[in-house]
Amino acid sequence: MKKAWVFLIVLALLALSVPIFADAPAAGSFHAWNQGDFFPVFAWGSNSASSGWGPYWDANKGIDQEWTFSYDGNNYGFNATFEFGMDQFVTEPTAAGQPISWFATYYKFGDLVKVTIGKPRFNDYTDFTVIEGQNFTRFGDSDFMGIFQLFPVSGLSVAAALYTPNTLGGAAANAIAGLAADYGDNFGVAASYAVANMASVKVLYRASESALGDSSTATKKVSGSVSVSAIKGLTAIVGAQADVSSSSNTIITAYLTAGISMFSPITLNFDGAIKNASGPGTTAYFAEIQGEYVVAAPWSVGVQLGYDGGSQTGVKVGWFDGGSGEWTGLQIWPYVKAAFDNGSSFKVGFVYASADMNGASNAVIAVPIIYVWAF
Repeated sequence: MKKAWVFLIVLALLALSVPIFADAPAAGSFHAWNQGDFFPVFAWGSNSASSGWGPYWDANKGIDQEWTFSYDGNNYGFNATFEFGMDQFVTEPTAAGQPISWFATYYKFGDLVKVTIGKPRFNDYTDFTVIEGQNFTRFGDSDFMGIFQLFPVSGLSVAAALYTPNTLGGAAANAIAGLAADYGDNFGVAASYAVANMASVKVLYRASESALGDSSTATKKVSGSVSVSAIKGLTAIVGAQADVSSSSNTIITAYLTAGISMFSPITLNFDGAIKNASGPGTTAYFAEIQGEYVVAAPWSVGVQLGYDGGSQTGVKVGWFDGGSGEWTGLQIWPYVKAAFDNGSSFKVGFVYASADMNGASNAVIAVPIIYVWAF
């Protein structure tokens, strides 16, 4: 009889514990990602062949290292990404960039409202290109800011943001500096609407200063994109952004990108862009195609062929090589690649780029080994 009572008590405790622990927040997660570009051979123009590291878009230069810590609980969370180049965990005083690239805390109030505060990399209202992974200025691009999002109906999201630069004319700023902020130069609005397995539309406007109260540092951008995914195995995105920071020199960039995966084991991708600044002879064109064939998982062979004519006009599209400028003109890049399910990959190939710089040919010949480690 005593055993029966003990058994019933245990069952009662278990029954009570189920709803308690069911509402407990999920455990936090740790993610890591880094990309290294190793060049055992790199020759540019008439210079002798050398070796070195990339990617060039890393603010600290050299091998990119990104470690992300994130916690997602029950309607709240936090994330932070530490980014650094080579073996310098703490950024050297002479190096560009900061070791903490972005961070944010968020709170959700049911399915209707979400508040994000910090220095987020916020991708909700921009789309990326298929090959190069380029996108326009994000709604949050490592800016100090607060974002208020509203989700009134399924698929619809609207947002407002207040940008709060942490500098004041080159000096540190804080909430008691006594400075009257120019809200018109530090405000953003955005919206997106998606129909599952059909299409999505994203638009944003953002005006932000790099130094609070200094309107000469304000950048103002408008962008929009449409992504269509109604056909299985085919994705197409068209987008445009206008930099309206200067009333006398509006810079407009438009792109079209598409990916086709319905012909497995072959995938085909395309990126194309046009960039125009006010004034004659200031239009640049960019186009790239990529074909990849899976020989036997995880191995595949592929080739990227493209052309960036921006160096001829002084208006670089800047999508090759992360926009560093060496890989302009014609690009031919055959490669062998191993890709893994967690996002890690190893890619080795041979690159020729004509690198036409203002009418002068400074061809690039390189052997890039690009490796990505992720979990």
